[in-house]
Amino acid sequence: MSIFNNNLLAGAAAQGGTTPVHTIDQSIRFNGVDTPQLIRTPSSSGNLDKWTFSCWVKRGKLGQSGGGGSHQLLLSAGNDVNNFTFFGFRDSGSLPSGGVAESLNLVAFVGGSTIFELSTTQVFRDPSAWYHIVGVYDSGNSVSSERCRVYINGSRITAFNVETYPSQNQDSDVNESGAVQRVGALNLGTNKGHLDGYLAEIVLIDGQALDPSSFGEYNSSGIWVPKDVSDLTFGTNGFYLKGDDANNLGKDSSGNDNDFANSLHTFEPSESNGSLSNGNLTTSFASVTNFRGGRGFVGKSSGKWYAEVTIDNRGASGGSGRSSVGITRAASFGSDTSTNAARDSVGAFTYSREGAKEQGTGSGVTSTSTGYASFSNGDVIGVALNMDDGEVYFYKNGTAQDSGTAAFTGLGSNTYDLIAIGFGGFQSTVNFGATAFSHTPPTGYGAWDTGSSALLPNDQVADSPTNNFGVMNPLADYYANHTFKNGNLELLTSTTTNQYTYSINNIGMSSGKWYAEMYVGSIAGQCLIGISDRQSQSGTHYLGGQSYEYSYYSYNGKSINGGTQSTYGNTYTTSDIIGIALDLDNSKLYFSKNGTFQNSGDPTSGASGTGAVSITAVGSTQNGHYFFAVGDYSNSGQITVYWNFGQEGTFAGNVTAGGNSDGNGIGNFKYSVPSGYLALCTKNLGS
Repeated sequence: MSIFNNNLLAGAAAQGGTTPVHTIDQSIRFNGVDTPQLIRTPSSSGNLDKWTFSCWVKRGKLGQSGGGGSHQLLLSAGNDVNNFTFFGFRDSGSLPSGGVAESLNLVAFVGGSTIFELSTTQVFRDPSAWYHIVGVYDSGNSVSSERCRVYINGSRITAFNVETYPSQNQDSDVNESGAVQRVGALNLGTNKGHLDGYLAEIVLIDGQALDPSSFGEYNSSGIWVPKDVSDLTFGTNGFYLKGDDANNLGKDSSGNDNDFANSLHTFEPSESNGSLSNGNLTTSFASVTNFRGGRGFVGKSSGKWYAEVTIDNRGASGGSGRSSVGITRAASFGSDTSTNAARDSVGAFTYSREGAKEQGTGSGVTSTSTGYASFSNGDVIGVALNMDDGEVYFYKNGTAQDSGTAAFTGLGSNTYDLIAIGFGGFQSTVNFGATAFSHTPPTGYGAWDTGSSALLPNDQVADSPTNNFGVMNPLADYYANHTFKNGNLELLTSTTTNQYTYSINNIGMSSGKWYAEMYVGSIAGQCLIGISDRQSQSGTHYLGGQSYEYSYYSYNGKSINGGTQSTYGNTYTTSDIIGIALDLDNSKLYFSKNGTFQNSGDPTSGASGTGAVSITAVGSTQNGHYFFAVGDYSNSGQITVYWNFGQEGTFAGNVTAGGNSDGNGIGNFKYSVPSGYLALCTKNLGS
């Protein structure tokens, strides 16, 4: 088997090695574009100058941060842009200093100044590989170069583009009481640093400087594989996130109960004109002449949601101005320094400190005080948003205002963000559900943090360091600037480049029988799904336009090879699931639509190839292997597709998983896998 662009298949013991000592059954998929993260704030400090972080990571989006900023982070700790520590991948060389794209960086700031920075010369661009990464901080060490250490796949990294070490006994933000700890994000200032990819075996050791041998080992084939870490001593703020509970992906298995909240929401830095702190959960300002405040990170357009805002300082009255908590559909108010735009805009619905509900008119507010109590410092304002019925309710210290009558109705088909704004020293702290609410949410309302963009049960996937599944390959994106997300299982084609575009998966197949499925999320153009030998071509062409390419065409249901279209099956469109059965032993290719093989095809018919598309024998192709592929055949619109090579059967939550595995008991497919065909993963590659 050929592994395209894969410098490491960690745990691929089936390829002539031994069975790994420790098997990892799943990972957590982080989709950076939708800004997921795991978040925890320690209530007491651990060891600030000695800790070890370990995880296994498989990269997704390359070249830029999935959710803003210039990094994709594994771990971060801190409350503001001048004081924080982070460990993760750099996507540009602009922050904090020097560095190269896709390098690994261990960095900390205190008072806005860099106190240590290791930025590797080695880069990490392989979307096929699972990397084991260890970062060690030991500022008490008498040897400067031993105070920060980075290891990749069991080996210490000694070559750095930027290399500065902390002074002896310098504290970091990791393990600090009150300092927000994040997995998969930074979310400070304009650099959100959200990871796109997969994480497994996420471990923090508080109070020990351990080397990689505590977390992994070489098997008999010389491959670095995971070890069981459950017997380690984790320390006060240490944790072990296995991702083994799909409904609680932040569950700590260390025995410390240091669970991480599945947190998405904070105040949005670019849309908040106050001073943000506490992991962007607190907004404040000192001005007595202008309004300031914060707007939520992601709005809601459906469902029932609850959040709380604690009034730390209700601020000055400001004449006509009032401090307010509520919702808005305003696109932006972050640059507003002289008006009350956040409160006064059309689509703003708030509860004011003087005890009134207020609706923005575009130039002011209409105010009604009946049934509303004033609020002051220390009060907790609850906001219950019911977008199913277009209503919003307000609470003060758990008591529904106006006897539980909706404050506003008829919100319509809009998207609303939470806002907290005020005048002259106003300060508030929001809780979207990352920690326990002060008061019980109304019946039927979920924590604002658990919305559709948060880490969901379907983000627990079977892809892991001990069974690495195929994905689409952003490094093999031909003639287009396609958008890859959901750990490279979702692909959005481009309309801005060329009419003919296609992309392939990352694992090349040279023998055997293989099965995959693709869900069509949307078709504004024309879709082609099939296989390619990834031969070198000049100019642009569509999938199926060349000799060693075969595709199934959505527009007319025909098969295409070498530019020739042949009658084959039915057309397909949005919400259809296309199965691909590739028989390289008999040089046959089969496509199914929603579980039915087209052209009366029988993938188990062997050499006779009943209803098959006959393909050139893989050994006769230019590269001696085929890849699964998808492309478009139109410049009139985009196509969104979701792949499943066996690791995730819901296609990012678009369908209910079918629960169908291959003959080796591997995979979760929507439809039955033909007898003898396998999911595309390293365990099967070795079989």
